[in-house]
Order: sequence, then C-alpha cells, then structure tokens
Amino acid sequence: MLKLKLPNAITTIPEAKEFLKSLHSIGAAYHCEDDANDVEFLNLSEKDRPTVEQCNQLNKLMEDIYNLPGNDGSHGPEIAFCPCGFILDEAKQFKLIDLTGRGYTCTKTRNDIWDMLAEVADSIDDEDKTEIGDLLEWMGNAEDGEEYTNNAGTEKYIRIN
Repeated sequence: MLKLKLPNAITTIPEAKEFLKSLHSIGAAYHCEDDANDVEFLNLSEKDRPTVEQCNQLNKLMEDIYNLPGNDGSHGPEIAFCPCGFILDEAKQFKLIDLTGRGYTCTKTRNDIWDMLAEVADSIDDEDKTEIGDLLEWMGNAEDGEEYTNNAGTEKYIRIN
C-alpha cells in the first residue's frame, strides 16, 4: 500500500504539482500516460506498492490532470501543464557551490527553482531577470565540474552532480 494519502480529485495546476511532487518524493513516480495497474513500481518495496484500488485512483488523478483547463484531455506538448515534463524536471537535481567565498551550497530541482523565481519575478529588475535566466540556462546544460561566472564577475558557481 502506498505511503501517500491520495487526493479525491485534482482541479488545479498547483494541486497537480503538489501531487506529482509527493509521488516523486516516495519513489512512486511513473509515466503519467501509463495505466497505473500496469506499472511495476520497482522503486518501492513490495509492501509499499499501490493496491489495485490505489492504482485505479492514480489513473483517475492522472485523468484529472489531463482534463485541467488548457489541457482539455490532450496528451501532447501543446497542453498547458504536462505532468510527464513536470516529473522529469522534478527528478533533475542541481547542486551548486558558490565559489565567491560566501559558502553557499544549493541543491534544488528545476521545478523548485522556477517556483522560487515566480515568487520574486515582479520584484526584480530586468537586469537581474536576465542574470537569473543566464544562470538557469547554464544549470540546465552544464556538466559536472563546469564553472559559471555572472556578467559582473561578482558571482561564481560550480556544478556538482
């Protein structure tokens, strides 16, 4: 039985994100278009795998997500919120170490970073937005050990996998 209380329904994108993050956090994320009854859930111990009832509820919740406004039952890249892409971004961890002497270390998922940016987007100027965009682009493409220095030369990071 899953160690997660499944919601009865998902009616908003924030609810979908929270649900998918919860699934990922317990190792139960799977390809959202698959029938949960057909998934083996090999990341979970046998006792922690979902029951048939839970699989049926997972299927219903995924259907709820695909029927959110802007998705309208579609399963393609043109939808407003793609649960498959969200899970893939949730699984990708970024660990950065600040090399400018402040001792800052950050381990975040791409989703966490975008959520943090959304919270402050209205309070920062265009130059800072550009700087953050450059850093995010580097994070997404950098290999282990690559370094990044901002345009002003005031911040320097190294990517660690």
